[in-house]
Amino acid sequence: QASPQDVETFTLLNMEPNGRVLIGICELIAGAGLLHRLSAAYAALLGSFVLTGAGLAHVGPLGYEGINIFAPTYAALLIVVVLRWRELPFSASKSRH
Repeated sequence: QASPQDVETFTLLNMEPNGRVLIGICELIAGAGLLHRLSAAYAALLGSFVLTGAGLAHVGPLGYEGINIFAPTYAALLIVVVLRWRELPFSASKSRH
C-alpha cells in the first residue's frame, strides 16, 4: 500500500498513480541490478536517470524539501557508471579493444 506522503508527492506532480508505480518499478530494477556485476552499469545508469528526474522535481514544483538525500546517492550511482563505463554498449572505449 502506498504511503500517503508518496501519494501526495506524485499527485502534486500529476503522476499519481501510474507515475508512482512506474518509478517504483524502475527503482526496484535499478536496485536489484546493482547487485550483479554484469548489470551494475545499466542499473546505475537507470538509477541515475530516475534520481535526476526526482532531483529536478524537488528543485522545481516540489521545492527543496527532501533534496538532501540526493547528493550522496547520486554520487554513488555516478561512481558506478564511471567505473563500469566500458561495459555499456555506447561507450566510445568499447571500440578501442
